Parts: sequence; C-alpha cells; structure tokens
Amino acid sequence: LGLGDDVGPVDEAKGKIARLIDADLDSDGDLDLASLDNDGVAWFRNDGGNANHWLDFRLRALLSRDAGSGEAAKSNYLNIGGTIEVRAGRRYQFRLVTRAVTHFGLGRQPQVDVARIVWTNGVPQTVIRPQPDQIHSEEQEPKGSCPFLFAWNGERFVFVTDCLWSSALGMKLADGVFMDHRRQHNYLVVPGDMLQPIHGEYMLQFTNELWEVPYLDQVELWVVDHPAEVSIYTNQRIPPNPDEPFRIVTATDKRVPVAAKDHRGRDVLATVSRRDGRFVGGFRRFRYYGLAEPHYLELDLGDLSRARRATLFLTGWIWPTDTTANVAISQDPRFRRGPAVIGGARPPSLLVPDGRGGWKTTIPMMGFQSGKMQTVAVDLPLDQFPTGDYRVRVATQMELYWDEVFFTVDEPEVKLEMHRLPVRLGHLHYRGYSRMWQESPTSPHWFLYERPDPTPRWLPIPGPYSRYGPVTEFLHEPDMRYVVMSPGDELTLKFASLPPPSSGRKRTFLFYANGWLKDFDMNGGASERVLPLPFDGMSRYPYGPDEQIPPSLQEYRQQHLTREVVPARFWDLLR
Repeated sequence: LGLGDDVGPVDEAKGKIARLIDADLDSDGDLDLASLDNDGVAWFRNDGGNANHWLDFRLRALLSRDAGSGEAAKSNYLNIGGTIEVRAGRRYQFRLVTRAVTHFGLGRQPQVDVARIVWTNGVPQTVIRPQPDQIHSEEQEPKGSCPFLFAWNGERFVFVTDCLWSSALGMKLADGVFMDHRRQHNYLVVPGDMLQPIHGEYMLQFTNELWEVPYLDQVELWVVDHPAEVSIYTNQRIPPNPDEPFRIVTATDKRVPVAAKDHRGRDVLATVSRRDGRFVGGFRRFRYYGLAEPHYLELDLGDLSRARRATLFLTGWIWPTDTTANVAISQDPRFRRGPAVIGGARPPSLLVPDGRGGWKTTIPMMGFQSGKMQTVAVDLPLDQFPTGDYRVRVATQMELYWDEVFFTVDEPEVKLEMHRLPVRLGHLHYRGYSRMWQESPTSPHWFLYERPDPTPRWLPIPGPYSRYGPVTEFLHEPDMRYVVMSPGDELTLKFASLPPPSSGRKRTFLFYANGWLKDFDMNGGASERVLPLPFDGMSRYPYGPDEQIPPSLQEYRQQHLTREVVPARFWDLLR
C-alpha cells in the first residue's frame, strides 16, 4: 500500500472489503488498517510491527487567539491540500496532506535534518531537526505585515515598529478593486530612549522578514527637540488623507477619559489609561482573519463645554486582512459592502451622541495606525456634540486592539527644533529572521534582533533585486533608483548624530521612508514576482505592456538590480 492511499472500492457484490485505509490509529508509530465492508468498520491494529523510526505531523492553521473564537483562519484548519517535505541525510520524502495526521516512515534513520510545510495559501514553514518517533503539532506562522525597524538603544537593537503600511502595491480591497498605487510618504515615531548614538552615529536596521518585496527609494531621520513635558506624534494614518498636509502633533497636558467601556459594556478604563501592553479586545472574529464583529470603544471625555479644540490620541495595533481574504469577503454574500469599507471591514469611524438617545457618525473614515504601537491623532468635532454630552465611540469591524487612549484640550503652540538627516551609510546584506513571541492573546507579535535564524523561510519571489553592498547613493532622493529587498535581507542605516538637546528639552525621532511595498499573495496584482517595477506617474499597478517605462528606470535595473532570485533554489535546498 502507498502511504495514505485509499485502496477501495473492491468488488462489493462478493461481500469483500469496500474501502481500506492505512493510518497510525493508535499513535504508536506503525501503520494500522481500517476496513469498511457490508458488516461495518473493522480496525486491524498493528502492535510491534514496526521497529523503525517514524515522524508524524498534525497541522493547525493560524487561528484567532481569544478563547471561543476559532472561526478565523489563514488556511483551512488541517492544511488539507498542502504539502510536507522531509529530508534526512541524502534521503527525501514528499507528502500531500490529506488527513489530520501525516505519517513519515524513517527506516533506520535516527534523525531528521529538516521538514518543510507549505500551507494552502502558499506560505512555506520550516522545522529544523524535528525529533523522530513522536507527533509534531505545528501551527501556521504569520505571512505578512511590513518590514521591521530596529533601533540601537545604547545596549542592543530593539524593535520599534513595522514600516511602509501606506505604500502597498497590487493589494486588492475587493475582487477587482486595487488599493491606491501611488507612492505614499511614511512618518514613523521613534521614541528618544529607543535611539542612542554609537561612535557618533544613529544606527537603524531595516529588515525584510516576511513574504514581501520593499522598493525603498528615500529615507531620512528627522530629529525633533522639544520641551521635556511635551510628547510628539504625527497626523499620519491609514488610509492617508491626500488633502491633509503632514504635520507634527504635540501633547502637553494628557487627559485620561472619565470613563471607558467596550461594546459589551465592560469597564476598560484601567486598560486604556496607560501604555502598558494591556489591550482592549474581547470581540468575536469572523471566518476571515482581520475581520471582526462590529465593536466599539466608548469614551466619556467629561466636560468640554469651554474647549475651543480637542484632539483624541489612540495607540494600539491592528491585525490586517490580506488580498486573499479581501477577495473572499467581497464574494461572500454574508458581508455587505459599502463605500466606507477597507478590505471587507468597516474602518474606524468616530461617532457622537445625536441628542435623542442614539449615535451619529461624524468622521466615517477616522483611519488607523501606520505601524505597531503607533498613535492616531484625531481632531474632535466639538460643534457636533449635543449639550453637555461629550462621549465618543470609535467603531469598526477591523481587528483593532487599543492600548493607551488620552486627549488634549486647547493644546498650546510648542516651539520645536527639527533637523532632517540624510543617510550617511546604507548597506544591504543578508541577515535572516528574528525570533518572534507574543506576550498575551491580545498583544501583537514582537521580534528579538539577537541570534537571527539564517535558514530560508519563504518561497523566493522571482526577479531582479539590488546587489549586496553599499547602497547609500540610492537612498538620498526620490528618483526611482530604489533598493529592492528580498525576504531575509537587512538594510543597515547610519546617520550623523547631533549634540544632546539643551537643558529642559528632550528628543524624539521620526523615521521617514519613501517607496513601495508588495506582499506575496496569489490573488494580488503581480504579487508573485518582483516585476513589473513601479515608477512615479504609472497609470495603475500592475500596468499593461503599453505603459511607457522611464528610460532611467530601465537603465538602473540593468546596472544595479543584478541579483537574480529564482524559486528553484528554494526547492532544491531540500531535494
């Protein structure tokens, strides 16, 4: 019998076995038989029949992290239709996943070098030296978010946030509906204590660790010195408002809401009163990851009757949908779509009391944060509140988790000193992948820079990439001479440091990045390859063969995008 084969049907008219299945039914490492005939099901147990080594895999798709919300998954739960490969020395085995447990016989081989799972959404996952003679339960890893930014804090590199959220290429918000292809500006806040000079330079690491291709054209480090009692934020949000110019938003007197509750009426004031890694969640997810039941955070801001202006600040993180989920949601009749929808889910909107016991929407597209633990600043429409009732609801269907919420009233004008630092050194090289962990069921994944795993993790996205080595000259101007990074690449960035701020002032940094990002997704636009290369002025993405590509971009590709990546190397690594 071939492993996992279904032998039947056999001649039922003669009363013979109609179906015969081999499987390790008692989890002892050898294969048993189950048969079906006219009398029912029989189990033929194999006791002591296998003295050799074995390895079993039980796979679980990436599911929701809250108890009782196991509907949302990135792939079908058991990965039926996916594949598993195993290599031990010079021996190689390949299996198609057809059932809950996939069995490998190892013979006399005492150790497996590597196993690789490919999930049904195309995501590969590597398991190094799985121990034989046992069942391995493997949970699917996250596929995409954005490139990561690490900063040298004086002792080590620490994770700051993820980058290029607003610059997605080929991403579909629904079947046939693409996200805006135009290049967006990215402004990310880096707290001053996270970035300290070393040898007269500020040092950042920009790492591409997920299944994506960044096209990074220009980067700068903005140094903002301000009074010590003031905190610095920006008006950056996703989706960006093209009519709103970028500005720095200050917070001098942070005020905590009088009361806060979630959509189920639970008191969450203690959770949102400080930034401490505790998040408001508690909502049920639907079938698609990133899509939740309608939920809201209700805040009572007290008496704002004398305020001329007020700004609400919300810090947290989001688990986004991807193109495949967005396309599926748009085809699912259970979910009604409308104009104010992103990826199948209604984005955060701001509601205020209507004065008649109900609520009215005042900002239908409030926006969400542009990276993990970044902050959204929302100017409140004070003229639309009913008399004496200054409550707000932040309502959404997206999988959003809030950590800290506060507001300011009549924020005074603050004197800021800002310096824009160009890149002194940009160096591209291979690094590998950070270790990942999660502190709680509602917290984001965090990443440890030290001791990265150099093992290839993703199926290569074929195409031309930037050659390894110095790339400083390509990061100074938005001239389409961008650095193209493959998964596992790291871009080291160094900037000239400045003298410490004067007495009574402190320092906050802004990391400015200009470029594009393309996530691998089999339902995305040109998402399975590096080409076509994006450029300013393109009519759409992916564009057609009639699009006029700038000659300078063609010349740059021929001279500098000389590192060709092909998928065959990925498969040959095990075979």
